[in-house]
Amino acid sequence: MESLKAIAMEVGENGPLRLGVLGCGNLGEGLIRGWLKSDPDRTALQLSASHRRAERIKHLQSTFRLSFTSANADLAHWSDVIVICLRPPDVLPVLSGLRNLFTSTKLIVSTAAGVNPAAIRTAVGDNCKVVHVLPSSLLVVPGYERFGTHLVAREAGREEEAELVHSLFSRLGQVVLVPIDRIPEFAVLCSCTPAFLAAMWLEMMRALENVGLPSETIRQVLAQHVRAVATALERGDDLDGLISRITTRDGITEAGIHHLEQKRAIEGMVIAAFEKYAGAAQQ
Repeated sequence: MESLKAIAMEVGENGPLRLGVLGCGNLGEGLIRGWLKSDPDRTALQLSASHRRAERIKHLQSTFRLSFTSANADLAHWSDVIVICLRPPDVLPVLSGLRNLFTSTKLIVSTAAGVNPAAIRTAVGDNCKVVHVLPSSLLVVPGYERFGTHLVAREAGREEEAELVHSLFSRLGQVVLVPIDRIPEFAVLCSCTPAFLAAMWLEMMRALENVGLPSETIRQVLAQHVRAVATALERGDDLDGLISRITTRDGITEAGIHHLEQKRAIEGMVIAAFEKYAGAAQQ
């Protein structure tokens, strides 16, 4: 594994890091787009990816002007770092089939949040090491990638590898190191909350439209209020304090918040996502 660190830290002497995305669907495409933006001259990273469908490969080649392949084995042989972006049902069968190619000079980066980490380690064997990453779901939305936060699992005995993966994903946005045994909870935070928040604001917009307010005015006001709450979060302000300063006793805001708390809709949404993840990871 020392050779990987040398390549990453001394690019000028050792050449670009060969980074292969195994299974280049929407997430893989977002990763490649972000890494290309971070290295337009392609002096630090050499990128490639695989996909099983010929039409998908054609699309990727025309979009990025890179070499892609339908042969997972060719990609695994070529890569220094192999980023797993396969569909969850395909992860273990594909990795088991490539096991003989996973040598001690290669690093596996798994983005398969719904696959048990222990099962992945068994599938790849003991020759190479695995680092688990939860990329931001915003990577798949062009124009929003810079708002993403990527989580890299911190695991005893994987510090050097985690440092390399941290440097790779720092090219895409904010990176936070998290304990590997808390991956389920962090998966909900990282992967689900952009859609959760969008769904909440969308429901509010629809409710206000239903009482006759114009859509454009709703968007303008809500956007400003989102900025205000986001600023409070970034500054570490007390959100309960913010609510209490805005809310009048027995007023309309208090009535709406009381209804939301009674329904426990937001808590239920988070719990449902966590239970779904936990069930998939145990299979």
